[in-house]
Amino acid sequence: MPATTPCPSCKTPIPAGARFCMSCGVDVSDPSGGTTVVYAEPKADDLHRMVAEATKGIYKIERELGRGGMAAVYLATELELHRKVALKILPPEFSFGEGLVERFQREARTAAQLDHPNIIPIHRVGTAGRLLYFAMKYVEGRSLADVLRERNALPIPTVTGILESVGEALAYAHSRGVIHRDIKPANILIDRQGVVLVSDFGIARAAADDTITQSGAVVGTPQYMSPEQCAGKRVGPASDQYSLGVVGFEMLTGNTPFDAESAIALLQQHISHAPPRLGPLRPDAPPALVQLIERAMKKRLEERFPSMTEFSEAVELIRISGQHAPEGRAQLKALAVGDTLSGLKVVTPVSGPARLKKRSKALPIAAGTAALVAAAAIGIAVLGPPSGSRAPSAALDTATRGPVVAAADSARLASAQADSSPVASADSARREPPPVQRAEPAAPRPTAPTTGTLTFARIPAGAAVSVDGESVSGGRATVAPGEHLIEIRAEGYEPFSQRVTVTAAQTRTVSPTLTPMAAAPGFLTVGSIPPGALFVDDQRVAEGPVRGRQVPAGRRRIRIEATDHQPFDSLVTVTPGDTLNLGMKRLVRRGAP
Repeated sequence: MPATTPCPSCKTPIPAGARFCMSCGVDVSDPSGGTTVVYAEPKADDLHRMVAEATKGIYKIERELGRGGMAAVYLATELELHRKVALKILPPEFSFGEGLVERFQREARTAAQLDHPNIIPIHRVGTAGRLLYFAMKYVEGRSLADVLRERNALPIPTVTGILESVGEALAYAHSRGVIHRDIKPANILIDRQGVVLVSDFGIARAAADDTITQSGAVVGTPQYMSPEQCAGKRVGPASDQYSLGVVGFEMLTGNTPFDAESAIALLQQHISHAPPRLGPLRPDAPPALVQLIERAMKKRLEERFPSMTEFSEAVELIRISGQHAPEGRAQLKALAVGDTLSGLKVVTPVSGPARLKKRSKALPIAAGTAALVAAAAIGIAVLGPPSGSRAPSAALDTATRGPVVAAADSARLASAQADSSPVASADSARREPPPVQRAEPAAPRPTAPTTGTLTFARIPAGAAVSVDGESVSGGRATVAPGEHLIEIRAEGYEPFSQRVTVTAAQTRTVSPTLTPMAAAPGFLTVGSIPPGALFVDDQRVAEGPVRGRQVPAGRRRIRIEATDHQPFDSLVTVTPGDTLNLGMKRLVRRGAP
Protein backbone atom coordinates (compact mmCIF):
# COMPACT_ATOMS: atom_id res chain seq x y z
CA MET A 1 0.00 0.00 0.00
CA PRO A 2 1.49 3.41 -0.95
CA ALA A 3 2.50 5.68 1.88
CA THR A 4 0.07 8.43 2.83
CA THR A 5 0.38 11.65 4.75
CA PRO A 6 -2.44 13.55 6.45
CA CYS A 7 -3.77 16.75 4.93
CA PRO A 8 -2.55 19.69 7.06
CA SER A 9 -6.04 21.20 6.96
CA CYS A 10 -8.57 18.38 7.34
CA LYS A 11 -6.35 15.36 8.18
CA THR A 12 -7.61 13.29 5.24
CA PRO A 13 -4.95 10.73 4.15
CA ILE A 14 -3.16 12.00 1.02
CA PRO A 15 -1.79 9.33 -1.38
CA ALA A 16 1.86 9.63 -2.38
CA GLY A 17 2.23 11.87 -5.43
CA ALA A 18 -1.10 13.67 -5.04
CA ARG A 19 -1.03 17.43 -5.45
CA PHE A 20 -4.34 18.33 -3.82
CA CYS A 21 -6.45 17.08 -0.93
CA MET A 22 -9.55 15.33 -2.27
CA SER A 23 -11.68 16.48 0.66
CA CYS A 24 -10.81 20.14 1.12
CA GLY A 25 -8.70 21.09 -1.90
CA VAL A 26 -5.67 22.35 -0.02
CA ASP A 27 -2.53 22.30 -2.19
CA VAL A 28 -0.18 19.77 -0.57
CA SER A 29 2.67 20.28 -3.03
CA ASP A 30 4.24 23.16 -4.92
CA PRO A 31 1.31 25.55 -5.55
CA SER A 32 2.88 27.13 -8.62
CA GLY A 33 0.97 24.86 -10.95
CA GLY A 34 -2.44 26.24 -10.11
CA THR A 35 -4.49 28.55 -7.97
CA THR A 36 -5.79 27.19 -4.70
CA VAL A 37 -8.38 29.07 -2.69
CA VAL A 38 -8.65 28.35 1.03
CA TYR A 39 -11.55 29.79 3.02
CA ALA A 40 -10.86 30.89 6.58
CA GLU A 41 -13.14 29.20 9.10
CA PRO A 42 -14.13 30.44 12.52
CA LYS A 43 -12.15 28.82 15.30
CA ALA A 44 -13.72 25.72 16.77
CA ASP A 45 -14.09 27.17 20.26
CA ASP A 46 -15.60 30.41 18.95
CA LEU A 47 -18.19 28.65 16.80
CA HIS A 48 -18.98 26.17 19.58
CA ARG A 49 -19.75 29.03 21.95
CA MET A 50 -21.78 30.82 19.28
CA VAL A 51 -23.87 27.71 18.57
CA ALA A 52 -24.39 26.95 22.26
CA GLU A 53 -25.56 30.49 22.93
CA ALA A 54 -27.77 30.74 19.83
CA THR A 55 -29.56 27.43 20.51
CA LYS A 56 -29.75 27.80 24.28
CA GLY A 57 -33.03 26.47 25.63
CA ILE A 58 -33.63 24.35 22.51
CA TYR A 59 -30.54 22.15 22.32
CA LYS A 60 -27.71 21.20 24.60
CA ILE A 61 -24.56 21.05 22.49
CA GLU A 62 -22.57 17.94 23.43
CA ARG A 63 -19.57 18.02 21.10
CA GLU A 64 -18.45 18.76 17.57
CA LEU A 65 -18.62 15.81 15.19
CA GLY A 66 -16.80 17.47 12.30
CA ARG A 67 -16.68 20.54 10.11
CA GLY A 68 -16.01 21.90 6.67
CA GLY A 69 -15.70 25.33 5.13
CA MET A 70 -19.48 25.62 4.83
CA ALA A 71 -20.77 23.61 7.77
CA ALA A 72 -20.00 22.33 11.21
CA VAL A 73 -21.86 19.36 12.67
CA TYR A 74 -22.55 18.96 16.38
CA LEU A 75 -23.99 16.19 18.48
CA ALA A 76 -26.74 17.78 20.54
CA THR A 77 -29.62 16.86 22.83
CA GLU A 78 -33.03 18.29 21.99
CA LEU A 79 -34.12 19.42 25.45
CA GLU A 80 -37.89 19.20 25.03
CA LEU A 81 -37.89 15.63 23.67
CA HIS A 82 -34.69 14.36 25.33
CA ARG A 83 -33.31 12.90 22.10
CA LYS A 84 -29.94 13.00 20.41
CA VAL A 85 -29.76 14.92 17.13
CA ALA A 86 -27.09 15.94 14.66
CA LEU A 87 -27.07 19.71 14.14
CA LYS A 88 -25.63 20.98 10.88
CA ILE A 89 -24.67 24.61 11.32
CA LEU A 90 -24.02 27.02 8.47
CA PRO A 91 -21.85 29.75 10.03
CA PRO A 92 -22.43 33.47 9.46
CA GLU A 93 -19.12 33.78 7.59
CA PHE A 94 -20.62 31.91 4.64
CA SER A 95 -21.79 34.32 1.93
CA PHE A 96 -25.24 33.27 0.75
CA GLY A 97 -26.65 34.46 -2.54
CA GLU A 98 -29.89 36.37 -2.66
CA GLY A 99 -32.73 34.23 -1.36
CA LEU A 100 -30.50 31.22 -0.76
CA VAL A 101 -31.28 30.95 2.97
CA GLU A 102 -35.00 30.82 2.23
CA ARG A 103 -34.36 28.25 -0.50
CA PHE A 104 -32.40 26.02 1.85
CA GLN A 105 -35.19 26.23 4.39
CA ARG A 106 -37.84 25.41 1.81
CA GLU A 107 -35.95 22.41 0.43
CA ALA A 108 -35.20 21.11 3.93
CA ARG A 109 -38.89 21.32 4.82
CA THR A 110 -39.72 19.40 1.66
CA ALA A 111 -37.18 16.72 2.56
CA ALA A 112 -38.56 16.64 6.10
CA GLN A 113 -41.85 15.32 4.70
CA LEU A 114 -40.11 12.13 3.55
CA ASP A 115 -41.05 9.29 5.91
CA HIS A 116 -39.22 6.12 4.90
CA PRO A 117 -37.24 3.57 6.92
CA ASN A 118 -34.18 4.07 4.68
CA ILE A 119 -34.12 7.89 4.81
CA ILE A 120 -32.58 9.88 7.66
CA PRO A 121 -35.32 12.27 8.79
CA ILE A 122 -34.86 16.00 9.15
CA HIS A 123 -36.45 17.02 12.45
CA ARG A 124 -36.21 20.77 12.15
CA VAL A 125 -34.81 23.60 10.04
CA GLY A 126 -34.44 27.02 11.54
CA THR A 127 -32.34 30.02 12.38
CA ALA A 128 -30.68 30.86 15.66
CA GLY A 129 -29.11 34.27 15.81
CA ARG A 130 -27.03 34.57 12.65
CA LEU A 131 -26.86 30.82 12.13
CA LEU A 132 -28.91 28.58 9.86
CA TYR A 133 -29.20 25.02 11.13
CA PHE A 134 -30.74 21.65 10.32
CA ALA A 135 -31.54 19.11 13.02
CA MET A 136 -31.37 15.52 11.81
CA LYS A 137 -31.64 12.11 13.39
CA TYR A 138 -28.33 11.08 14.94
CA VAL A 139 -27.22 7.71 13.64
CA GLU A 140 -24.68 5.56 15.42
CA GLY A 141 -22.85 3.75 12.68
CA ARG A 142 -20.60 4.43 9.72
CA SER A 143 -20.79 5.81 6.22
CA LEU A 144 -20.27 3.62 3.18
CA ALA A 145 -17.34 5.90 2.31
CA ASP A 146 -15.60 4.89 5.54
CA VAL A 147 -16.28 1.22 4.84
CA LEU A 148 -14.89 1.45 1.30
CA ARG A 149 -11.75 3.20 2.52
CA GLU A 150 -11.06 0.15 4.69
CA ARG A 151 -12.24 -2.73 2.53
CA ASN A 152 -12.30 -1.51 -1.07
CA ALA A 153 -14.45 -4.28 -2.63
CA LEU A 154 -17.45 -5.63 -0.69
CA PRO A 155 -19.11 -9.08 -0.59
CA ILE A 156 -21.95 -9.63 -3.05
CA PRO A 157 -24.68 -9.93 -0.32
CA THR A 158 -23.57 -6.60 1.13
CA VAL A 159 -23.64 -4.93 -2.29
CA THR A 160 -27.14 -6.15 -3.14
CA GLY A 161 -28.44 -5.22 0.31
CA ILE A 162 -27.15 -1.65 0.00
CA LEU A 163 -28.37 -1.23 -3.59
CA GLU A 164 -31.85 -2.47 -2.71
CA SER A 165 -32.22 -0.26 0.37
CA VAL A 166 -30.94 2.90 -1.34
CA GLY A 167 -33.04 2.11 -4.41
CA GLU A 168 -36.19 1.84 -2.31
CA ALA A 169 -35.41 5.13 -0.55
CA LEU A 170 -34.92 6.86 -3.90
CA ALA A 171 -38.07 5.33 -5.38
CA TYR A 172 -40.07 6.65 -2.43
CA ALA A 173 -38.54 10.13 -2.69
CA HIS A 174 -39.02 10.28 -6.46
CA SER A 175 -42.70 9.39 -6.04
CA ARG A 176 -43.00 12.56 -3.98
CA GLY A 177 -41.09 14.76 -6.40
CA VAL A 178 -37.80 14.88 -4.48
CA ILE A 179 -34.52 14.23 -6.34
CA HIS A 180 -31.39 13.66 -4.26
CA ARG A 181 -28.75 14.98 -6.74
CA ASP A 182 -25.74 13.86 -4.71
CA ILE A 183 -25.87 10.08 -4.22
CA LYS A 184 -22.40 8.89 -3.16
CA PRO A 185 -20.89 6.65 -0.46
CA ALA A 186 -20.54 9.57 1.95
CA ASN A 187 -24.32 10.04 1.93
CA ILE A 188 -25.11 6.35 2.46
CA LEU A 189 -24.99 5.34 6.11
CA ILE A 190 -25.17 1.99 7.90
CA ASP A 191 -26.46 1.96 11.46
CA ARG A 192 -25.56 -0.58 14.13
CA GLN A 193 -28.59 -2.71 13.28
CA GLY A 194 -27.40 -3.08 9.70
CA VAL A 195 -30.05 -0.71 8.33
CA VAL A 196 -28.93 1.30 5.30
CA LEU A 197 -29.93 4.98 5.38
CA VAL A 198 -29.65 7.81 2.86
CA SER A 199 -28.85 11.28 4.15
CA ASP A 200 -29.06 14.86 2.87
CA PHE A 201 -32.19 14.46 0.74
CA GLY A 202 -33.34 17.38 -1.35
CA ILE A 203 -30.76 19.87 -0.10
CA ALA A 204 -28.65 20.06 -3.26
CA ARG A 205 -31.55 21.53 -5.21
CA ALA A 206 -31.35 24.80 -3.31
CA ALA A 207 -27.81 25.30 -4.55
CA ALA A 208 -28.66 24.11 -8.04
CA ASP A 209 -31.54 26.58 -8.37
CA ASP A 210 -29.22 29.41 -7.44
CA THR A 211 -26.23 28.44 -9.57
CA ILE A 212 -27.39 26.41 -12.54
CA THR A 213 -28.10 29.52 -14.59
CA GLN A 214 -24.70 31.01 -13.89
CA SER A 215 -22.42 30.50 -16.89
CA GLY A 216 -22.66 26.74 -17.14
CA ALA A 217 -22.32 25.96 -13.46
CA VAL A 218 -22.42 22.25 -12.66
CA VAL A 219 -23.50 21.01 -9.25
CA GLY A 220 -22.60 17.67 -7.73
CA THR A 221 -19.72 15.34 -6.87
CA PRO A 222 -17.84 14.65 -10.14
CA GLN A 223 -17.00 10.99 -9.46
CA TYR A 224 -20.73 10.14 -9.22
CA MET A 225 -22.45 12.65 -11.51
CA SER A 226 -24.66 11.59 -14.41
CA PRO A 227 -23.88 12.75 -17.96
CA GLU A 228 -26.86 15.11 -17.94
CA GLN A 229 -25.75 16.52 -14.59
CA CYS A 230 -22.20 16.98 -15.89
CA ALA A 231 -23.55 18.96 -18.85
CA GLY A 232 -25.51 21.30 -16.58
CA LYS A 233 -28.89 20.03 -17.79
CA ARG A 234 -32.00 19.58 -15.68
CA VAL A 235 -31.80 16.36 -13.70
CA GLY A 236 -34.51 13.90 -12.73
CA PRO A 237 -34.87 10.46 -11.15
CA ALA A 238 -32.66 8.86 -13.82
CA SER A 239 -29.73 10.97 -12.62
CA ASP A 240 -29.95 9.50 -9.12
CA GLN A 241 -30.08 6.04 -10.71
CA TYR A 242 -26.84 6.68 -12.62
CA SER A 243 -25.11 7.87 -9.45
CA LEU A 244 -26.24 4.76 -7.58
CA GLY A 245 -24.91 2.66 -10.45
CA VAL A 246 -21.51 4.30 -9.98
CA VAL A 247 -21.69 3.50 -6.26
CA GLY A 248 -22.48 -0.12 -7.13
CA PHE A 249 -19.48 -0.23 -9.48
CA GLU A 250 -17.27 1.09 -6.68
CA MET A 251 -18.61 -1.41 -4.13
CA LEU A 252 -17.75 -4.29 -6.49
CA THR A 253 -14.33 -3.08 -7.69
CA GLY A 254 -13.07 -0.69 -5.02
CA ASN A 255 -12.87 2.13 -7.58
CA THR A 256 -15.16 4.54 -9.38
CA PRO A 257 -15.37 3.91 -13.14
CA PHE A 258 -13.66 7.16 -14.11
CA ASP A 259 -10.66 9.06 -12.78
CA ALA A 260 -8.89 12.16 -14.07
CA GLU A 261 -6.43 14.91 -13.17
CA SER A 262 -9.17 17.54 -12.98
CA ALA A 263 -12.88 17.73 -12.41
CA ILE A 264 -13.46 19.10 -15.92
CA ALA A 265 -11.80 16.04 -17.46
CA LEU A 266 -13.82 13.80 -15.15
CA LEU A 267 -17.09 15.43 -16.21
CA GLN A 268 -16.17 14.92 -19.87
CA GLN A 269 -15.50 11.23 -19.23
CA HIS A 270 -18.96 10.77 -17.74
CA ILE A 271 -20.41 12.44 -20.85
CA SER A 272 -18.44 10.68 -23.58
CA HIS A 273 -16.48 7.65 -22.31
CA ALA A 274 -17.85 4.17 -21.78
CA PRO A 275 -17.08 2.78 -18.32
CA PRO A 276 -14.77 -0.26 -18.04
CA ARG A 277 -16.49 -3.61 -18.41
CA LEU A 278 -17.51 -4.68 -14.94
CA GLY A 279 -17.65 -8.45 -15.42
CA PRO A 280 -13.89 -9.02 -15.93
CA LEU A 281 -13.12 -6.72 -12.98
CA ARG A 282 -15.28 -8.75 -10.56
CA PRO A 283 -15.51 -12.35 -11.85
CA ASP A 284 -17.64 -13.63 -8.94
CA ALA A 285 -20.40 -11.06 -9.47
CA PRO A 286 -23.65 -12.62 -10.74
CA PRO A 287 -24.18 -11.72 -14.41
CA ALA A 288 -27.58 -10.25 -13.53
CA LEU A 289 -25.94 -7.87 -11.03
CA VAL A 290 -23.30 -6.83 -13.57
CA GLN A 291 -26.00 -6.14 -16.16
CA LEU A 292 -28.06 -4.17 -13.64
CA ILE A 293 -25.21 -1.82 -12.71
CA GLU A 294 -24.12 -1.37 -16.31
CA ARG A 295 -27.70 -0.55 -17.32
CA ALA A 296 -28.01 2.04 -14.55
CA MET A 297 -24.85 3.73 -15.89
CA LYS A 298 -26.05 4.04 -19.48
CA LYS A 299 -25.39 7.45 -21.04
CA ARG A 300 -28.87 7.75 -22.52
CA LEU A 301 -31.68 8.18 -20.00
CA GLU A 302 -34.08 5.94 -21.92
CA GLU A 303 -31.63 3.02 -21.71
CA ARG A 304 -31.63 3.02 -17.91
CA PHE A 305 -34.37 1.48 -15.78
CA PRO A 306 -37.71 3.31 -16.23
CA SER A 307 -37.75 4.13 -12.52
CA MET A 308 -36.03 3.32 -9.25
CA THR A 309 -38.93 1.00 -8.44
CA GLU A 310 -37.98 -1.28 -11.35
CA PHE A 311 -34.32 -0.96 -10.33
CA SER A 312 -35.08 -2.06 -6.76
CA GLU A 313 -37.27 -4.94 -7.89
CA ALA A 314 -34.46 -6.18 -10.14
CA VAL A 315 -31.99 -6.06 -7.23
CA GLU A 316 -34.48 -7.88 -5.03
CA LEU A 317 -34.76 -10.74 -7.52
CA ILE A 318 -30.96 -11.04 -7.62
CA ARG A 319 -30.80 -11.09 -3.82
CA ILE A 320 -33.59 -13.64 -3.47
CA SER A 321 -32.15 -15.93 -6.14
CA GLY A 322 -28.87 -15.94 -4.23
CA GLN A 323 -30.59 -16.49 -0.84
CA HIS A 324 -28.31 -13.87 0.68
CA ALA A 325 -30.71 -11.71 2.71
CA PRO A 326 -29.79 -12.89 6.27
CA GLU A 327 -26.11 -13.08 5.36
CA GLY A 328 -26.15 -9.56 3.90
CA ARG A 329 -27.80 -8.04 6.99
CA ALA A 330 -25.25 -9.74 9.27
CA GLN A 331 -22.42 -8.33 7.17
CA LEU A 332 -23.90 -4.82 7.30
CA LYS A 333 -24.17 -5.00 11.09
CA ALA A 334 -20.53 -6.04 11.32
CA LEU A 335 -19.36 -3.25 9.01
CA ALA A 336 -21.36 -0.66 10.97
CA VAL A 337 -19.36 -1.35 14.14
CA GLY A 338 -15.99 -1.38 12.41
CA ASP A 339 -15.57 -5.11 11.79
CA THR A 340 -13.52 -5.54 8.62
CA LEU A 341 -14.98 -9.01 7.96
CA SER A 342 -11.44 -10.32 7.88
CA GLY A 343 -12.66 -13.91 7.96
CA LEU A 344 -14.87 -13.45 4.90
CA LYS A 345 -13.37 -14.41 1.57
CA VAL A 346 -14.04 -11.98 -1.27
CA VAL A 347 -12.84 -12.56 -4.80
CA THR A 348 -10.20 -9.90 -5.39
CA PRO A 349 -11.21 -7.60 -8.24
CA VAL A 350 -9.02 -7.87 -11.31
CA SER A 351 -6.71 -4.90 -11.72
CA GLY A 352 -8.16 -2.40 -14.13
CA PRO A 353 -6.64 0.36 -16.26
CA ALA A 354 -4.57 3.23 -14.98
CA ARG A 355 -7.63 5.41 -14.54
CA LEU A 356 -8.94 2.96 -11.96
CA LYS A 357 -5.93 3.35 -9.70
CA LYS A 358 -7.48 3.91 -6.27
CA ARG A 359 -7.83 7.67 -5.79
CA SER A 360 -4.29 8.20 -7.04
CA LYS A 361 -4.84 11.84 -7.88
CA ALA A 362 -6.99 14.27 -6.02
CA LEU A 363 -8.98 16.85 -7.93
CA PRO A 364 -7.80 20.45 -7.64
CA ILE A 365 -10.23 22.79 -5.97
CA ALA A 366 -9.25 25.68 -8.22
CA ALA A 367 -6.99 25.67 -11.27
CA GLY A 368 -6.69 28.58 -13.68
CA THR A 369 -10.06 29.93 -14.74
CA ALA A 370 -11.98 26.76 -13.95
CA ALA A 371 -12.53 27.33 -10.25
CA LEU A 372 -13.65 24.19 -8.48
CA VAL A 373 -15.29 24.76 -5.15
CA ALA A 374 -15.64 21.89 -2.67
CA ALA A 375 -18.47 22.34 -0.22
CA ALA A 376 -19.11 19.80 2.52
CA ALA A 377 -22.23 21.33 3.97
CA ILE A 378 -25.55 19.54 4.11
CA GLY A 379 -24.98 17.49 0.99
CA ILE A 380 -25.07 20.57 -1.23
CA ALA A 381 -22.69 22.56 -3.37
CA VAL A 382 -22.79 26.25 -4.25
CA LEU A 383 -20.59 28.71 -6.07
CA GLY A 384 -18.84 30.42 -3.20
CA PRO A 385 -16.00 30.00 -0.73
CA PRO A 386 -14.55 26.48 -0.82
CA SER A 387 -14.26 24.34 2.22
CA GLY A 388 -11.16 24.35 4.30
CA SER A 389 -11.77 20.95 5.82
CA ARG A 390 -14.20 18.12 5.68
CA ALA A 391 -17.51 17.74 7.47
CA PRO A 392 -19.32 14.57 8.45
CA SER A 393 -22.08 13.02 6.47
CA ALA A 394 -25.49 13.80 7.91
CA ALA A 395 -25.91 12.56 11.45
CA LEU A 396 -22.80 10.37 11.50
CA ASP A 397 -19.77 10.79 13.71
CA THR A 398 -17.41 10.53 10.74
CA ALA A 399 -15.82 12.87 8.21
CA THR A 400 -16.81 12.64 4.57
CA ARG A 401 -16.07 14.17 1.24
CA GLY A 402 -18.15 17.10 0.04
CA PRO A 403 -19.58 17.73 -3.40
CA VAL A 404 -17.94 19.92 -6.00
CA VAL A 405 -19.27 22.76 -8.10
CA ALA A 406 -17.45 23.25 -11.37
CA ALA A 407 -17.90 26.66 -12.98
CA ALA A 408 -17.03 25.11 -16.32
CA ASP A 409 -17.17 26.32 -19.88
CA SER A 410 -20.69 25.15 -20.62
CA ALA A 411 -20.24 25.38 -24.36
CA ARG A 412 -17.22 23.09 -24.09
CA LEU A 413 -19.17 20.48 -22.15
CA ALA A 414 -22.23 20.76 -24.34
CA SER A 415 -20.06 20.32 -27.42
CA ALA A 416 -18.42 17.28 -25.90
CA GLN A 417 -21.82 15.74 -25.29
CA ALA A 418 -23.15 16.59 -28.74
CA ASP A 419 -20.11 15.19 -30.57
CA SER A 420 -19.87 12.02 -28.53
CA SER A 421 -21.74 8.79 -28.68
CA PRO A 422 -22.23 6.52 -25.66
CA VAL A 423 -19.34 4.29 -26.72
CA ALA A 424 -15.69 4.32 -25.79
CA SER A 425 -13.50 6.87 -27.57
CA ALA A 426 -10.16 5.86 -29.05
CA ASP A 427 -8.47 7.06 -25.88
CA SER A 428 -10.79 5.10 -23.61
CA ALA A 429 -10.48 2.04 -25.82
CA ARG A 430 -6.75 2.11 -25.33
CA ARG A 431 -7.32 2.14 -21.60
CA GLU A 432 -9.81 -0.74 -21.44
CA PRO A 433 -8.77 -3.52 -19.06
CA PRO A 434 -6.42 -6.07 -20.63
CA PRO A 435 -7.99 -9.44 -21.39
CA VAL A 436 -8.17 -11.65 -18.36
CA GLN A 437 -5.98 -14.71 -19.00
CA ARG A 438 -8.30 -17.22 -17.49
CA ALA A 439 -11.33 -19.18 -18.49
CA GLU A 440 -14.51 -17.27 -17.96
CA PRO A 441 -16.59 -18.93 -15.24
CA ALA A 442 -19.67 -20.61 -16.56
CA ALA A 443 -22.69 -18.41 -16.14
CA PRO A 444 -24.94 -19.89 -13.48
CA ARG A 445 -28.23 -21.20 -14.74
CA PRO A 446 -30.94 -18.70 -13.79
CA THR A 447 -32.97 -19.93 -10.87
CA ALA A 448 -36.70 -19.45 -11.03
CA PRO A 449 -37.86 -17.17 -8.21
CA THR A 450 -39.44 -19.12 -5.38
CA THR A 451 -40.90 -16.25 -3.37
CA GLY A 452 -43.08 -13.19 -3.78
CA THR A 453 -43.16 -9.84 -2.03
CA LEU A 454 -45.83 -7.96 -0.11
CA THR A 455 -45.48 -4.21 0.31
CA PHE A 456 -47.75 -1.97 2.38
CA ALA A 457 -48.95 1.57 1.69
CA ARG A 458 -51.13 4.08 3.56
CA ILE A 459 -50.45 2.47 6.92
CA PRO A 460 -50.94 4.80 9.94
CA ALA A 461 -47.84 5.60 11.97
CA GLY A 462 -47.30 3.13 14.78
CA ALA A 463 -49.53 0.46 13.27
CA ALA A 464 -48.70 -3.21 13.85
CA VAL A 465 -48.65 -5.21 10.61
CA SER A 466 -48.42 -8.99 10.50
CA VAL A 467 -48.47 -11.62 7.77
CA ASP A 468 -49.63 -15.07 8.87
CA GLY A 469 -49.08 -14.00 12.47
CA GLU A 470 -45.49 -12.86 11.89
CA SER A 471 -44.69 -9.19 12.55
CA VAL A 472 -43.61 -7.12 9.52
CA SER A 473 -41.23 -4.16 9.68
CA GLY A 474 -39.91 -1.88 6.97
CA GLY A 475 -43.12 -1.91 4.94
CA ARG A 476 -42.42 -5.14 3.02
CA ALA A 477 -42.32 -8.89 3.52
CA THR A 478 -40.93 -11.77 1.47
CA VAL A 479 -43.43 -14.64 1.36
CA ALA A 480 -43.88 -18.03 -0.25
CA PRO A 481 -46.31 -18.24 -3.17
CA GLY A 482 -49.89 -18.80 -2.06
CA GLU A 483 -52.55 -17.26 0.16
CA HIS A 484 -51.56 -15.20 3.19
CA LEU A 485 -53.48 -13.54 6.03
CA ILE A 486 -52.67 -9.88 6.57
CA GLU A 487 -53.65 -8.27 9.88
CA ILE A 488 -53.25 -4.61 10.82
CA ARG A 489 -53.84 -3.05 14.24
CA ALA A 490 -53.69 0.74 14.56
CA GLU A 491 -54.76 3.02 17.38
CA GLY A 492 -58.06 4.70 16.62
CA TYR A 493 -59.04 2.21 13.88
CA GLU A 494 -61.03 -0.99 13.72
CA PRO A 495 -58.85 -4.12 13.35
CA PHE A 496 -58.21 -4.94 9.69
CA SER A 497 -57.67 -8.36 8.14
CA GLN A 498 -57.49 -9.51 4.55
CA ARG A 499 -56.41 -12.62 2.68
CA VAL A 500 -54.27 -12.05 -0.41
CA THR A 501 -52.66 -14.39 -2.90
CA VAL A 502 -49.09 -13.86 -4.10
CA THR A 503 -47.38 -15.69 -6.94
CA ALA A 504 -43.65 -16.34 -7.36
CA ALA A 505 -41.68 -13.21 -8.37
CA GLN A 506 -44.78 -11.05 -7.84
CA THR A 507 -44.66 -7.84 -5.82
CA ARG A 508 -48.12 -7.05 -4.50
CA THR A 509 -48.94 -3.82 -2.72
CA VAL A 510 -51.59 -3.85 0.00
CA SER A 511 -53.21 -0.46 0.54
CA PRO A 512 -55.97 -0.99 3.11
CA THR A 513 -58.83 1.36 3.88
CA LEU A 514 -58.99 1.38 7.66
CA THR A 515 -62.26 2.22 9.41
CA PRO A 516 -61.96 4.79 12.20
CA MET A 517 -63.12 3.36 15.49
CA ALA A 518 -66.39 4.85 16.72
CA ALA A 519 -65.95 7.17 19.68
CA ALA A 520 -67.39 6.11 23.04
CA PRO A 521 -70.94 7.44 23.51
CA GLY A 522 -72.08 10.03 25.99
CA PHE A 523 -75.31 10.27 28.00
CA LEU A 524 -78.13 12.81 28.10
CA THR A 525 -80.59 13.76 30.83
CA VAL A 526 -83.32 16.21 29.85
CA GLY A 527 -87.07 16.77 30.14
CA SER A 528 -89.72 19.38 29.51
CA ILE A 529 -92.88 20.90 30.95
CA PRO A 530 -95.23 19.93 29.45
CA PRO A 531 -93.64 16.62 28.31
CA GLY A 532 -92.72 16.51 24.62
CA ALA A 533 -90.94 14.52 21.93
CA LEU A 534 -87.11 14.48 22.11
CA PHE A 535 -85.07 14.79 18.90
CA VAL A 536 -81.29 14.34 18.63
CA ASP A 537 -79.88 15.63 15.32
CA ASP A 538 -83.44 15.72 13.91
CA GLN A 539 -84.00 12.06 14.78
CA ARG A 540 -86.89 11.32 17.16
CA VAL A 541 -85.49 9.25 20.02
CA ALA A 542 -87.98 9.45 22.93
CA GLU A 543 -91.29 10.73 24.29
CA GLY A 544 -91.14 12.60 27.56
CA PRO A 545 -88.13 13.12 29.80
CA VAL A 546 -85.01 10.90 29.58
CA ARG A 547 -82.40 10.12 32.18
CA GLY A 548 -78.98 8.82 31.16
CA ARG A 549 -80.06 8.27 27.57
CA GLN A 550 -77.11 7.05 25.44
CA VAL A 551 -76.30 9.40 22.54
CA PRO A 552 -73.32 9.69 20.18
CA ALA A 553 -70.51 11.86 21.51
CA GLY A 554 -69.70 15.14 19.81
CA ARG A 555 -71.58 18.23 18.71
CA ARG A 556 -75.33 17.46 18.79
CA ARG A 557 -78.60 19.34 18.16
CA ILE A 558 -81.18 18.74 20.92
CA ARG A 559 -84.84 19.62 20.20
CA ILE A 560 -88.02 19.07 22.26
CA GLU A 561 -91.45 19.57 20.68
CA ALA A 562 -94.86 19.66 22.41
CA THR A 563 -98.27 20.41 20.93
CA ASP A 564 -99.26 24.09 21.01
CA HIS A 565 -95.87 25.05 22.46
CA GLN A 566 -92.76 26.65 21.05
CA PRO A 567 -89.96 24.04 20.77
CA PHE A 568 -86.76 23.98 22.80
CA ASP A 569 -83.79 23.93 20.38
CA SER A 570 -80.10 23.96 21.33
CA LEU A 571 -76.64 22.86 20.08
CA VAL A 572 -74.68 21.02 22.77
CA THR A 573 -71.43 19.06 23.08
CA VAL A 574 -71.66 15.52 24.41
CA THR A 575 -68.42 14.24 25.95
CA PRO A 576 -67.60 10.53 25.58
CA GLY A 577 -68.44 8.65 28.78
CA ASP A 578 -69.97 11.69 30.50
CA THR A 579 -73.59 12.62 31.22
CA LEU A 580 -74.90 15.96 29.98
CA ASN A 581 -77.73 17.15 32.26
CA LEU A 582 -79.85 19.85 30.66
CA GLY A 583 -82.51 19.73 33.39
CA MET A 584 -86.23 20.40 32.88
CA LYS A 585 -87.09 22.89 30.15
CA ARG A 586 -90.32 24.93 30.48
CA LEU A 587 -91.87 25.28 27.03
CA VAL A 588 -93.74 28.51 26.19
CA ARG A 589 -97.33 28.21 24.88
CA ARG A 590 -97.79 29.55 21.39
CA GLY A 591 -99.50 32.93 21.35
CA ALA A 592 -98.69 33.56 24.99
CA PRO A 593 -97.66 37.16 25.75
